Amino acid sequence: MYVVTIDTETCGGCGECVSTCPGQIFELVESKAQVKDDSEECLGCQSCVIVCSSQCITLEEY
Repeated sequence: MYVVTIDTETCGGCGECVSTCPGQIFELVESKAQVKDDSEECLGCQSCVIVCSSQCITLEEY
């Protein structure tokens, strides 16, 4: 299982994580990325970390 964290202070709201995530665990709320309640769908592929230009997404396995 993976834990995805977004630093909303540095998130620019570009939406790249939303469109890139194969598990569709992200959504934009008030121009900031958020992890949906169904975050257990995270595949751990790190595509969100790679495409995030503001480097505000971290992914940890537990």
